[in-house]
Amino acid sequence: MIKKIIKISTENNQEERLSFWKSKSPEERVEAVEIIREHYYSQMGYGEQPWIKRIIRITEAFQKL
Repeated sequence: MIKKIIKISTENNQEERLSFWKSKSPEERVEAVEIIREHYYSQMGYGEQPWIKRIIRITEAFQKL
């Protein structure tokens, strides 16, 4: 069972926030961003949420010999 815990703080403690996010897995971080994105678009009045574009750029690194 997954239990959601929400902590609301008025303090501007950057170290505490950083340690909180470091304790989360990459999947949990992405899920949090997705939830924030959904709330934002809902508040902005979008009927459907726009998709995030996936752009992959392949570059070649040249080394001087």
